[in-house]
Amino acid sequence: MTTYYVGKGGDNGNDGLSWDERWLTLNYAETTIAGGLHTVYVGPGTYREKFTVSYNGSGGTHFNFIGDPTGAITDGIGGSVRITGSDDDITATRTHCIYFSAYPSWRSFYNFDFDLATTALVGFSSSANDVGFYNCSFGETVSVTTYGFDYSLFSSGEWIQVEDSVFIGHDAQMILGAATGTGGFAAGAFANNNIFIGSFGHAVLVRNKSTFYQRNNLYIGHPIAYQFYEASTENPNNCDIYNCIFLNNTVAMQNHSLGVHIEEDYNAVPGNNITKRILISVAGSNSTNDHPLLEAPRLFAGIQLPWDMFSLGEWSLIARKGTNAAPASDIYQITRPASGKESWGPIQYQPAEKDTTEVRLSSDASLRLADAGMVQFFLEVSAVSTTIDVYVKRESNYAGTNPQMIIKEPGQSVRTTTDAGSSGSWNKLTDTFTPSGNIGYVIVELVSNNTATSGDYKVWFEDLAVDLTGI
Repeated sequence: MTTYYVGKGGDNGNDGLSWDERWLTLNYAETTIAGGLHTVYVGPGTYREKFTVSYNGSGGTHFNFIGDPTGAITDGIGGSVRITGSDDDITATRTHCIYFSAYPSWRSFYNFDFDLATTALVGFSSSANDVGFYNCSFGETVSVTTYGFDYSLFSSGEWIQVEDSVFIGHDAQMILGAATGTGGFAAGAFANNNIFIGSFGHAVLVRNKSTFYQRNNLYIGHPIAYQFYEASTENPNNCDIYNCIFLNNTVAMQNHSLGVHIEEDYNAVPGNNITKRILISVAGSNSTNDHPLLEAPRLFAGIQLPWDMFSLGEWSLIARKGTNAAPASDIYQITRPASGKESWGPIQYQPAEKDTTEVRLSSDASLRLADAGMVQFFLEVSAVSTTIDVYVKRESNYAGTNPQMIIKEPGQSVRTTTDAGSSGSWNKLTDTFTPSGNIGYVIVELVSNNTATSGDYKVWFEDLAVDLTGI
């Protein structure tokens, strides 16, 4: 496997084998790299080009294009990795951000932002195999007729995956399959942990596919959130919908006919969907009309309190309720807990609460994680020797990797300190290092990795402190 680099300030006359020798454009990387297993790291910045996928991959020639928004592998600073269809951020000049031409197979794309194309942000000219988009944003378009992810011309292909991504606007946000003809995915299409917001037509439209699986998606504000349409007599093998949230849609789920097999279960379809289901005769026994009760933004004395958009509120009835075959991690790559404690939707509920009864010394309160989860803090630092420490206590039935303090700084290696003390006592986690000073902050994550399924497994954190010893 060979690693290549693309970034702003690069030169297509370079060899592309290091960040200092990076190429300038995505298309040059695509047309220059020979067959094989390759990774292309793409640095932060705006790429004003129509990226045309033109090399025919195979099982042994898989290309991974990985955006680096933290800057950890590329420029050391970080920022959005954006591919746009516009030269001036006002008027669109290109039909696509990414376009799969004659040979669109064996490609994976991570951490990209797409916007402002005229036809579709991502489009295909022929059937594809083993293509994936992960942690991507399908953003604004210049027309209500523009699609987000458009695979609408083809009725065959294998392993098309879109996961951990966000779609905003568009006529249709994700289309899979031709409107006419027969055939279908032999191995299936997958959409997991995605957020679909406010299309003008469909969020997801599936046509003539043999298998389509979706897990833990969130649909908000669509005329039709999900529709399967069968233009031929060839029925699909499976079109499964599990663990999803449908909120404020005119139609939540629509089937072409009762004879087409769609399995729907563990979905929240609350009362404000005008039509919950069309031609889906029986809802799964675990589906509910309960409202998801998402977390709300709040302002206190002029200060915006932390808000994870679209996360479940502490009062939600579908938080930690149990799911059917949920992805192992959520849209933020936080591991879901085990044994019926997973949450519906793309964001796993993190039960972090203030605890006034379990405290260290004379403190007023500690931070309690009732199960596997993580809380982040942004701490201001400078390029001097810095010590960060926190006290942690775990209950006796806690299982798995012990609690951790993880320190992240864009452009730098992740630093992890794991609790090595006894359960039932307060143990100190400490780390001394010198930040790069490029960003001015570090992110401190306090993590519970509990895998126990019953009994006691709470974790408490207290007295998080920063000592800038160089000042």
